[in-house]
Amino acid sequence: MVAPRDVLKDENKLLADLEKTASGNPGGQDWAQFFRDWRGANEELIRQSDSGFNQGLDDEIKSLEKMRNAIAGETGSGAKFWLDMLTLDIESAKSLKF
Repeated sequence: MVAPRDVLKDENKLLADLEKTASGNPGGQDWAQFFRDWRGANEELIRQSDSGFNQGLDDEIKSLEKMRNAIAGETGSGAKFWLDMLTLDIESAKSLKF
């Protein structure tokens, strides 16, 4: 099993590459900021104690669940995509907990 903090460190390497690519493209500054902020949130979790890490994940899970619940009654293909993505994010966050 891979340690949860190592998962986030590896993700941050990918996010740094995405940020670099986005910032080099016209109109990519918003995407670059998105990836930078995501990396920052990961860094904040990485620095936490185990209990703080779990609390951060719990907070993230609650936010994701609220977003998923907000569109739960929608039936369009876009809604299905986001429901599926949010569900995957929730499951991934839960799997990182200590």
